[in-house]
Amino acid sequence: MDELRLDERITGVDKRLDMSIISLEKRLEGIIQALEAKLTLSINALEKELRTALISTEKAIGKAETSIEKRFESVNEFRSMVNDQVMQNMSKAEAEPRFAGLLDRISKLETFQYTILGERTKAESIGAKSMWIVGTVITIVIALATILVSILIKK
Repeated sequence: MDELRLDERITGVDKRLDMSIISLEKRLEGIIQALEAKLTLSINALEKELRTALISTEKAIGKAETSIEKRFESVNEFRSMVNDQVMQNMSKAEAEPRFAGLLDRISKLETFQYTILGERTKAESIGAKSMWIVGTVITIVIALATILVSILIKK
C-alpha cells in the first residue's frame, strides 16, 4: 500500500509540476511577445530617427556643396580679373627703356637750351628758364601721350 500511495503522490506531484511548467511556459511566451513588441517599436522609432537624420545630413551636404561652388566661382572671377589687369599693365622690361629714352630726350633738350641761350642778361635768363620749364612740360606731356597711345594700341 505504501507503494501505491507513493505512486499516487509522485503522480500528483508530476501533474502539478507539469501544470507549473505549462504555466511558466505560457508566462514566458507572454513576456517574450511583450519584449518582442517593445523591441519592434524601438527599432521602428530608431529607423525613423535615422531616416530623419540622414535626410538632414543630405540637405546640409547639398547646402555646403552649393556654398563651396559659389565661393570657387568668386575666386575664379577674381583670378580672371587679376589676369586681365596684369595683361593690360606694361612690363618693367618695356617701361625702363621708354623712361630711359624720355630722360635722354630731356637731357638733350636741356643741352640744346643751354647752347642756344648762352650768356644772356638776367631778364633773358629768366625768360629762358620759363622756356625751359615750358619745353620740359611739353616734352613730358608728349612722352606721357606716347606712352598712353602705346598702351591703348596694345589693348
